[in-house]
Order: sequence, then C-alpha cells, then structure tokens
Amino acid sequence: MTLRRMGLTFACGIWMSGLCFADEASIRAYLAKVESTAYLQTGDSRIELTDPGKRARPNTFVFQKFIGGLPIHGARVVVIENADGTVAQVFDNSTEDLALRRNRVDITQGLAVDLAEVVLPEAIASTARQVWFQTGDQALLAWEVTTLLDDRGLPASPTHFETVIDATTGDVLSERQFDTKTYAPGSPEAEDSVFPRIVINDTIGAQGSRDYAAPFDAVVSIGGCSGTLIAPNVVLSARHCGIGAGTIVRFGDNSNSPTFTTTVQSSILPDGGGSLLDGGDVSIHILATSVPANIAQPMRLIDETNALVGQVAATVGYGFNGLGSVGHGFSTDDIRWGGENIIDVYGSPVNAGGTNIISTDFDNGTSGANTIPSSSSTPIQFEATTAPGDSGGPVLVQSNSEWVIAGVLSGGTTQTSVYGDISWWTGTAIYRDAIESAGGDFTTGLDILFPDGLPDVVSSTGGDTLRVDIVPSPEDPIVPGSGTFHVDTGSGFQQIALAPDTQDSFTATFPATPECPTNVEYFISFDLQSGTTVTAPSGASPQSSNVFRTVAADEVDLDDLYDFETPVGFSAGAPGDDATTGVWVRVDPVGTAAQPENDNSPNGIFAWVTGQGNPGGGLGDNDIDNGTTSLVSNQIDLSNTESATISYARWFSNDTGGAPNTDVFEVFVSDDDGQNYALVETVGPAGDGTSGGWIETQFNVADFVDLTSTIRVKFVASDLGAGSIVEAGIDDVRIFGVSCTVDVCLADTNGDGLVNPADFTAWINAFNNQLPECDQNGDNACTPADFTAWIDNFNAGCP
Repeated sequence: MTLRRMGLTFACGIWMSGLCFADEASIRAYLAKVESTAYLQTGDSRIELTDPGKRARPNTFVFQKFIGGLPIHGARVVVIENADGTVAQVFDNSTEDLALRRNRVDITQGLAVDLAEVVLPEAIASTARQVWFQTGDQALLAWEVTTLLDDRGLPASPTHFETVIDATTGDVLSERQFDTKTYAPGSPEAEDSVFPRIVINDTIGAQGSRDYAAPFDAVVSIGGCSGTLIAPNVVLSARHCGIGAGTIVRFGDNSNSPTFTTTVQSSILPDGGGSLLDGGDVSIHILATSVPANIAQPMRLIDETNALVGQVAATVGYGFNGLGSVGHGFSTDDIRWGGENIIDVYGSPVNAGGTNIISTDFDNGTSGANTIPSSSSTPIQFEATTAPGDSGGPVLVQSNSEWVIAGVLSGGTTQTSVYGDISWWTGTAIYRDAIESAGGDFTTGLDILFPDGLPDVVSSTGGDTLRVDIVPSPEDPIVPGSGTFHVDTGSGFQQIALAPDTQDSFTATFPATPECPTNVEYFISFDLQSGTTVTAPSGASPQSSNVFRTVAADEVDLDDLYDFETPVGFSAGAPGDDATTGVWVRVDPVGTAAQPENDNSPNGIFAWVTGQGNPGGGLGDNDIDNGTTSLVSNQIDLSNTESATISYARWFSNDTGGAPNTDVFEVFVSDDDGQNYALVETVGPAGDGTSGGWIETQFNVADFVDLTSTIRVKFVASDLGAGSIVEAGIDDVRIFGVSCTVDVCLADTNGDGLVNPADFTAWINAFNNQLPECDQNGDNACTPADFTAWIDNFNAGCP
C-alpha cells in the first residue's frame, strides 16, 4: 500500500451540513483526471463523501472508498484545505492493486453481532455491515459491527465499540472504542473533572518546549491524538482516542508539514474495560507501511512501573499548548511540544478511582498548585503538564540513559491545563505480552556491554579474551554463576562459564580452533532471577542467525576501509545501466523519507547514493527511474590471503510510490576483473531492509569466487516498475583478509614429510645452489653455520 500526497487548489463554494458540496464535484473531477487517483472512480471502485469525524482537522474532507458496492474498512481519501479555502493536499492510501479474496461467508450477520457482543457485557444494541478488510495488498470479506454501550457510571467511558470480524473464520481482525460525548465546558461529562487528553511553565516558554520535544522523532500525531512508534510499523496510543483503520499518522516536528505520512491498517485493544482510568486505556496500531529508519527509530518500553515514583519523566505530544499561568486556551500550533515532571504516584489515580495509573501534578512553587500533597511543590526546569490532543502520547523515563515508555496519556483534571492540573497516564508494562506480540520491545532488566569492543580476528591457537560488563537491574538481578560464553569453532556450540573479574565484569576466553582459518560464532547469556534469559546479541541462540561472528587466524594480510570521504576506490556505471535519473553519486546526502540524510560513518559526511535532490525537495526528486544503475569497486587483490571478507553498509528503500515493494537491490562479486559476476545477495522486493536505514552486512569472498588479484564488487539498484520511489546507498566498504602461520619443519629439507638422512643430501644440494632451504638458523643467509643449525634441527625432530 502506498500513501499518496498531491497538491490541489480550487475555491470553496456552498457549504451544507459541514460538507462543501460545490467542492465535491471539483474534487471528483480532479481525482478522475490525475493518473494516480483515477482508479478511485472507475470499474468497481467508487468513493462517497463522509463525515470527517470530530477529531479531524478543520477544513478536512473525507471520502469513503468502495469496491463492488462494499466499503473498504478504514480506506479513505482525505482532502485538506488551506485557511483561505483552497485545497492544499490529498492523501490516498492506495487500493488500486488490491487483490480481493472472495472468501466464503460462513459467519452470518447475526452471528457476527453475537461474537462482538459476547465480550461487551455493557452492550445495548449493535449494527453490522459487510465490508472489505485490507491486510497488506489483499482484502477479505468481513463484518464491521458497531455496538452502543451502556453508561457504566465511570468517568470518560466509551459510548460505542467497533469490532471487525472475519466473515469466514469469525476471528477478530481489528477493534476500537470511541466516545461521542463532547466534554465541553458546562456539559454533564465535565462535572467529573476527568478529561480525556503540553502546557509548559512560563519560564521555559513555547520555544523551549518545542526545542525540548524536537529529538523525540518517534512521537507522532495520530487521529487528533498523539502516539509513539514502537516498531517500524506499529504505533502505541490510547484506546479512548478511537483510532481505527484509515486514521492518518504524521511524523515530524510540525504535523502540518510532516516528514512522513502513513495510515493505520488495523488496531488491537489489549484487555481492559475501556473507561479512562480503569488501567486499560492502551491501544496498538499496525501501520499500512513501515516507517523508514531515517524518519524515526522505534522506542522501547520499560518492563516495570512500581519503582518509578520520584523519577523525572518526559511528556511529549501534539495537543493544545500554552503557558501554565493561562492554560492552553483550546489552541494549538500543531508542533510537537515537550516537557518534564516528577512521577508522584503510581496505582490508583489521585482524585479519582481506578488502577495502573501514573500521576503527576503541574507545580509552580505554590501550595495551591501542589495538588498531590505527598509530592514537592518545587517545579523542575522543564515542568509541564498535558492537554487535549496529547492523549496517547508517552510518559518517558530513563533506563541506563535511554528514554523508554512507561505509559500512555489518558487524561487530566482541568479543562485548560493550568498550574495545579494533574495528568494521568496508563501504565504499559502489564500489557507486555500484547505489545511484544505486535513487535514492541521492552528493556530487559540487564544490559550486556563490551567496553573493549568485539574482535575482528582471534588466534587459532586460542587464548584471546573478550571483556564482558553488565548493568543489572535491582528489581531482577542475575542468577550468580549463570554468565555463559557460547562459542562455535566449527563443530557446534560449546558452553564455557564466564570468569568473574568483579561483580559486574567478566572475561570470556576463546578456545583453539581445529582448523585455520575458520569462522567463529559466539554469544553471551545471563539468567535473571525472574526466569528470563538475556543474551547479547538479543535473541541469540545456537539455532539463531543473530550471533556475533569473527574469524580465527594468525595474521592480518589486508584491512582496507573505503569510507568515501575521499573520491577513491569506486565508480558509477556498468554495461547495461539504463536508469534515466538516480544514478550513483558520491555526495553528502540530502535526506528524504526514502534517502538517507547522513552517511553511515560515525564521523563522516560522504556516501554513495542513488541521485541527489535539492534541500527541501520532494520524496521522488532524482530517485532511480526507468532502469538500472550500478556502483563498481576498483580492482582488489586478494591473491595473497587465505580468507577474505568484504563488509559494507547498505541503504535501500522501495516501499513508497505507485508500485511499492516490486524492485530489488543486488550485490555481486567477480574474480576476473568484472567479466563475470556471482550474485552475493538480493534485498527485496519486500521484507527486511526495504524501508531505508543503514544496515551493515558482510560476505566471505571464497564462498562465491576464487581469491584472485582481480576481484571487483558491484552494487546494483533498479526501478523497473511503474512509479516506485527507489533509493539506495553504500558506505564504509571494508576489505579484510587473514592467513594462518604454516608450521615449517626446517630439517625436512626435501619436503617429503620425513626427517631422515636423505634430508642431509638435500641440504648439501641447497647449500651448493644457494636455495632457500639452506637457511636453517633464520638469518636469511646461506652459510656453513646453517650446517650446524641443520644438525640441531635434525636432532630435535619435527612435530
């Protein structure tokens, strides 16, 4: 699926019931004539103007998409107007190539309602309609059941629940809750002083809050709320936000000018009652497309909540904003704001009933604003509270210098978020199973560190050591004596106990290898008191490919690094290249959602990338189009080494544009100066490594070609389909060659593997002809002294 964004300008005419019907005809005409959206109104496809919803931005028009008379659940075309009434943008999560699975309908409408209501004891009545439900590039028949819920008398409870059920299997495909109440001043629901929903202290001010939030790229704007990226295609938010399929997700400091935009494909609600403060206000959202690594890196979550009271916490979001003295005034600049507070209480929310709630108050140094009496009234530097629109955003704490998620924002006590406001977050640790099942990652309670780094090569005779340090968690300490070095030198993994140096520092010793050179795989593990086993690298096991690797050898013959800070070693172009744009170029990259902004080198600037756009340009500026482009190395001499690896950092993005995930990135190696190439790896067309991000990898040259003096490597990227955005990059190419010391028996002068009198005759011949075998004492000369040395060597024998 591809999210399309286009410019669009025309005037707004007559308004009726909140919808601009004069605009509808203009929009339809525009969509029909633009190639990328013409499919919306042809064949079995059609669109209908629908209510944009209460969380939509002003001047937003939303069209529901249909195929063959049935709506596609959550599939929308969204048109956004400028303030002057002209239309600025169109977003379309494309369904042009959607494959319809016309599965048999075994679940009746009535049974679908029963399946939805069985887990909703407060259900009053339900309606159901048949829909297409999109999953990847396919759609299946499903029932969309909307259930009216009874008022349970709990603050900020949902009024409706939506369940999407597979029409063949009865499986729940997606779910969300929503609340039609307004929470406006004077409304009945405002009387509870519980409001679903960054207001900063007056000293720091607006710009200080924006600057504070700028590094938190994983915090997103999602459907009128906030959320956090926890996996490349998963966002965590609050269930009371009512986020469902089709909801737009915006990345970047300014949500009006996002750096990347996608939509929600489906939603998961972990177990919870649904009211604001019952400890279950958590929702998980699977995105239609993965987020490129240069846009945002997923954040991890902390695995416990009880020990957080008294810690400094960060809060970040896109909601209403302002200063503590006056509150937010129900206004927003659509820019991500951030601040800090002290976690005052965990458990039942202050001033209300509930459980699993993190509470903070908004202090200004006065007793009146210190609304949680057990806490200090002294504000910290970035003291802040939250406001409507921040809902679902994270409360973050530091774990070993890493900001991690402890909860999602549920609500607060005041309508305008002035000093004294209390904010409530729902803790996320208790939903670990559901979050990890969706792809989220929790801190482990133990960090395993390698302060001296990892070895490139170890001795084949053994004895090289690896230092291992740990940072344990007081809540879940390690099992004494459980530290283990798992190492495979060619005949399977063996387990060697780590030698303790101090309580938190250990030594692993590499054993001798049966062959030289040979590849060595290894990992480290510790057991925790809770029963968890922590490994480095994470997820390592004897059956896993996710392990550390080195090579056992005795000599390093070659270690050349091409970081491309100088223009040497590689060139663009090879026979058969035909791309019209996006050919390889060595530059300081200009980043887009598909191309890197920075190179891979820690202190570098330059990398090879496919084409260079202009700063501030569009996503597809100078990407690869209409063919193939190649990057070829210089000639590499590996003839004097026994084992060689070539490593490199690659970047590849092909998951945007009109035909996402259809093109590939290939790596080749040649041993005859490029006359013939062997394929080393293919990245894509879908899966890991196709959404951007620098990925470091390597290969053993001898696995593909002979080690000659005429080695070349070639990196090939292509756009052979229609309308794809394809970008690639290469950096930090390293050529590493090793050899092993050969045991030489000097007394065996004739080299027949035996030491006997025949070797004396051979030495006399070597002496008379000044052959290398004459030198028996290692002085690089052939003299009578070598005869005495030969006698000594003969008497000593050979191994």
